[in-house]
Amino acid sequence: MTVPVGDPAALAAAAASVAGDEGLRSRLSARGRARAAAFTWNEAAEAVWSLYRRVTGSRAFSAG
Repeated sequence: MTVPVGDPAALAAAAASVAGDEGLRSRLSARGRARAAAFTWNEAAEAVWSLYRRVTGSRAFSAG
């Protein structure tokens, strides 16, 4: 579900749709859990280290 940026009325309408539709809530919740399961703490840590090395120009540190 998407809403236009800077459109509070559209955001309110979307929130009302989710609040009033049990099936939609269930589908969105299941999709959110599935999406979150695709990420691991190891991947998150490696992404942070990679960003740190890139912005500092350092290759001295390793997450592994």
